Amino acid sequence: MLGTYLRRIGDDRLQRHAVYAVVDLETTGNSVKKQDRIIQFGCVLVKNGRIIDRFATLVNPNRAIPPAIQHLTHIAQQDVAQAPYFEDVAPVLHQLLANKVFVAHNIEFDLPFLNAEFQRVGFAPLTIEGVDTLQLANILLPTSVSFRLPHLAHYLSLTHEHPHRADSDAEVTARLLMTLTKRLQQLPTLTQQQIVAGSTALLRQTGDYIRMVCDAIAPRPLPDYLMQVAQLVLCRPQLKTQALPYALPAYPESDQDKQQLFKPTLKWRKTQGKMMDLIYHNFADQPVPILLEAATGLGKSLGYLLPLVYRQNQTQRQIVVATATTTLQHQFSRETVPLLNEVLGTSLTVEVLKSNRHYLNLWQFQQSFSAITNEQDQLLKLRLLVWLTMTKTGDLDELHFTNYQSLYFTSLAYQAWQQPLDSPFQAVDFLARQQQARATANIVVTNHAYLAAHAQEWPAQPARPYLVIDEANQFLETALHTSQQKLGLLKLQRQLKHLREQIGQTPGRHNLAGLFADTPLVAYQLTLLNDQLAQLQEQLIQVQQALWQAFGQQPVTVDHDFWTIPLVSSDFDAWWTTQQTRCQRITQLFAEIGLSAQQLQPQLKQQSQRWTVAEWQLQVRFFNQLQQLLQDEQQFQGFQQQLQNLAPEARLLWLTLKSDQALATLELQQAMFDAAPVMQQVLTHFEAPVLTGATLRTGRDFHYFKQQLGLTQQTLIEKKLASPFRYKRQAQLLTVTDGPSIQEAKQYSRYVAQAIEQLCRDNQRQTLVLFNALGMIRDVYDVLSQSSLLQEREILAQGINGSQQRLAKRFALGQGAILLGAASFWSGVDFPDQQLEQLVIVRLPFASPYEATTQAYYQRLKAQGQDPFKTVALPQATLRLRQGVGRLIRTPQDRGLIVLLDQRGLTTRYGQQMLHALPTSLPKATATLATLPAQATAFFAEKLKKRKSAKNSSKNLL
Repeated sequence: MLGTYLRRIGDDRLQRHAVYAVVDLETTGNSVKKQDRIIQFGCVLVKNGRIIDRFATLVNPNRAIPPAIQHLTHIAQQDVAQAPYFEDVAPVLHQLLANKVFVAHNIEFDLPFLNAEFQRVGFAPLTIEGVDTLQLANILLPTSVSFRLPHLAHYLSLTHEHPHRADSDAEVTARLLMTLTKRLQQLPTLTQQQIVAGSTALLRQTGDYIRMVCDAIAPRPLPDYLMQVAQLVLCRPQLKTQALPYALPAYPESDQDKQQLFKPTLKWRKTQGKMMDLIYHNFADQPVPILLEAATGLGKSLGYLLPLVYRQNQTQRQIVVATATTTLQHQFSRETVPLLNEVLGTSLTVEVLKSNRHYLNLWQFQQSFSAITNEQDQLLKLRLLVWLTMTKTGDLDELHFTNYQSLYFTSLAYQAWQQPLDSPFQAVDFLARQQQARATANIVVTNHAYLAAHAQEWPAQPARPYLVIDEANQFLETALHTSQQKLGLLKLQRQLKHLREQIGQTPGRHNLAGLFADTPLVAYQLTLLNDQLAQLQEQLIQVQQALWQAFGQQPVTVDHDFWTIPLVSSDFDAWWTTQQTRCQRITQLFAEIGLSAQQLQPQLKQQSQRWTVAEWQLQVRFFNQLQQLLQDEQQFQGFQQQLQNLAPEARLLWLTLKSDQALATLELQQAMFDAAPVMQQVLTHFEAPVLTGATLRTGRDFHYFKQQLGLTQQTLIEKKLASPFRYKRQAQLLTVTDGPSIQEAKQYSRYVAQAIEQLCRDNQRQTLVLFNALGMIRDVYDVLSQSSLLQEREILAQGINGSQQRLAKRFALGQGAILLGAASFWSGVDFPDQQLEQLVIVRLPFASPYEATTQAYYQRLKAQGQDPFKTVALPQATLRLRQGVGRLIRTPQDRGLIVLLDQRGLTTRYGQQMLHALPTSLPKATATLATLPAQATAFFAEKLKKRKSAKNSSKNLL
């Protein structure tokens, strides 16, 4: 067997003579059991890192090829009509693959499918060894957005002429195998050794292949850009010094001066020039906050950054830009600042600033190697080892992770309590590097959440930084969300339960009490710790019971399985005073548990040699969870601190629980009533900010925005800059008039899926579908996944296929992709030109009235004699609708269709008011579900005709 030989170190004969059969199949579907059949077989033979032969054939499946498969593969029924049946080619294929190493991209599909077909026609299944390039790519290309073959081909610049054709896919997979092998060969020796040691659980003989490649490489010294620290190989830190001073000529006051400055790099926009002048002159003497609604397409980022750079040149104040998302942070630092440097001839430095959880803790990563308990975590570890030889920031966002839920993954992000003072990684710590770079950068770009929580970290005096809050409409939501806190009763109790189970009430084979039964000192410390945990658990239960007794009989709002009970702040404060003795005892118990953990951990490390892997993993898992418990105490203390800091009228309080029978799920939560306290903190630490975005007004003024940020009494500059887009020529809004009531949730989800299917059938137009909630995304995705559309188009769903940043990048690279998104996809994402052609809005974007925060907020407004719908719900939804529509047209060349599936836009007064807030030049029409595809096709046909006509006119002029 090849696997046996692969383990023999230094077997040159094997390396010279092993032949790899790189295979891809096209099939009528994914299941042999459902009578799916092969329609094309492709194979490329690789030996000694070179392609030596190719073989491909169409196969007559003796059954109909589904339309979606024909569309995907471009293999029609007539193409296979004269092709051989699988029975005819089976002898050739079996002989071709015998004694080869089978290679495929997702081998667990191709090889089992092929073997099932061999068995069907009377051949023995292949028992050859196999290598999976999908797993190899996961390890060796850690920063790839996607590991689908077309995306990898684009990422590596591999020619891929006919995606989803077996001959072309096999060719690309063969070249991918060779590229990945070279990357593996180029890794540092220590990293190779660690990957070999951790690859035993990979699919089939993928780990053996890694071992063979690495064993053939002689140990070599590290290149200058790498360094070894403890057992990790890292990029050598590039320590940043004080930002370079720069000199600029006088600010370009006239339009002519600005045009000259921008040539030939940028196109001059007169409205952008007005924005620059407004900002530059505001900061001449006594600046005031600026509210600036600047429509998409104006060049807003350069519009505010250029004048501030000229002011920075005079005052040496740092510039801080806060964006809505981490995706926009990277876009700003990698595109906007370099572009400005090119225009001005400067070397402005920029630093991206995020919270601790975005950064890998090197010490914890090395310590946690032994805590890995499953194959997914092992694959993650190997991926991180390779990434450490590439990253200069340690920012986990570079990896585009899906939502890992394992304890191992959650333990990797940086948290201060996890790194001891004697850690060998102190000098190269990623978080420390970030803080140092932040202090010296000309420009710091952060996100709204970080600014809201950390404004006090910037100096209040004397030279306060300049501040721009971009996409400022989202700062409102972020500030309120950041202020939202749970007391953490449910989470703490679960942690305590798990910790006590791991200690064990009586010694056993799978608990700590059993492991240390013969070590009296450790056994005593565990008993003491278990008693402290039990006391803390009891105190938390008593807090829950007291909350229920005090407030559990008040009226509740039911949302699915959850109950929400809004609280009156004055009533709660009176009750909270009676609980201070209990809270002090809880704080004391946390301190005692922390002390016990400090005393216990060294005792365990001294005996590390006596444990099996499983026993050691039990201990590592226990201490990871114990550290997490102590970390979560900060949440408990932070909740109490916010209660003290916020006046009763400035906060919202509410209880939530799953049902009246589930007291253990009772949680106490709080949030700010408005974002005014956050804005006041910002005003204290920064120069008067520029608050800008494409949608700051709900009607004709900024009243709602100012009210929410507590700026109604502030002297302000308020300005709206018109859009450069011609919506009449570029877009159209179609409202579907025959949809079901939104109250019929299941029926409405099926209607949405049907509309998406009809709109996206028989075309490859990139489509973004905006939802109000992840729950409906799951319902619609479930319906679409059962349709043939899933085989014809790539469907990406938020909450299912990965993080917002990952999905946005995959969608931008897609061809005919459909993205189902909520929340952050309503704003802050940019898909110009053909990256987005169809925008579907599922419902008018009102916040759920049953959501806990909304309930508490509305109750407070009612108590003040205000109408929550008119005061908050309608303005918020109008802003969100304007933001969503703004996703479609991003450049003067864009063309696109907006489809609103919610007929309330026409049948209700508030819906008509919301549509009236959209650009006045946007053409609006109606459609039925039946006529929607034809109207969409007609729209794009007309726009294509006009575009061709415009091109011909330009040629005639020339």
